[in-house]
Amino acid sequence: MPKSYAPRFVAPDASLNLPLVRDLMIKKVISLTPEMEIHAAMELLIKNKISGAPVIARNGSLLGMLTERDCIRMLKAELMHSQDVAHTVADCMNADIPSIEPDKNILEAAAYFVEKNMRRIPVVEKNKVIGQVHRTEVLKYMARLRKG
Repeated sequence: MPKSYAPRFVAPDASLNLPLVRDLMIKKVISLTPEMEIHAAMELLIKNKISGAPVIARNGSLLGMLTERDCIRMLKAELMHSQDVAHTVADCMNADIPSIEPDKNILEAAAYFVEKNMRRIPVVEKNKVIGQVHRTEVLKYMARLRKG
């Protein structure tokens, strides 16, 4: 079985003048609350054509992430057991997720995506979610950098 390529972060040459996460992040994030009914949250993901959303407390702090994978896992369990297994986002979300600071550069964000195998990472500043960075945006920018 081939080994996956997951390099550890190495500080880039300062002359590259790399953009920061805050330059690439999406500021208007569709988010969920922990008490939101799980089926309503799934409908929100489907309606907005997104594969996941951060779960945010009333004070703006990050509590976790609800993804399509979490929803599929929950629905599979419901179908197998013919009963509800989760009622709220808090019952189904993944609370163990990384976040990134807005002043990290694009290569540091790329290292997160490679090492954590995530599609999106919440951007947190002073314990508040201020945005979200997607690996697609990082990929686009890195491809442009490579072309020169």
